[in-house]
Amino acid sequence: MYKILVFLFYRGAVYARLNSHQSAIANFNQALKINPESSEAYLLRGEQYLGNKDYSLALWDYTQVIKLNPNNTNAYLDRGYIYRELNETEKAIADFQKASELLGNSGDAKTQQLTLSIIQELEASRPVIIVEEDDDDHDHKLRRKKNTYSTSTSSSRSRSRRRR
Repeated sequence: MYKILVFLFYRGAVYARLNSHQSAIANFNQALKINPESSEAYLLRGEQYLGNKDYSLALWDYTQVIKLNPNNTNAYLDRGYIYRELNETEKAIADFQKASELLGNSGDAKTQQLTLSIIQELEASRPVIIVEEDDDDHDHKLRRKKNTYSTSTSSSRSRSRRRR
């Protein structure tokens, strides 16, 4: 069985290099039938789904990788990328933060720095909620502003900002 599993991995990898995603997926599916606990097969199949922009199946595979191997940096990076593409900012930040932690432990400073810059970009893109309170009649108004950090001051209004 081991030789068949190795063969399927290699053949799947060749198909992946040729951008033949469906053929690669078929090989990784066969590998998972032989060994359903193979985090590597889920990771490689997830990469093929990602290449096809089939984000829901790729997310499922990357989540399986993380369940089987919680220290797999690539699964967190790829899942974070998908969440970013889907505008699920909080989930993307969480995955990139975990990847950054793992990269720091492994000593990959260059990739860790790139990951930290992605986190900063995502944090800056969060909407800012501004609460305006009129001191005269205690009327509260909520407004959303994207990337707004300046406020004007007046004697009758106080503004406070909260991040969502």
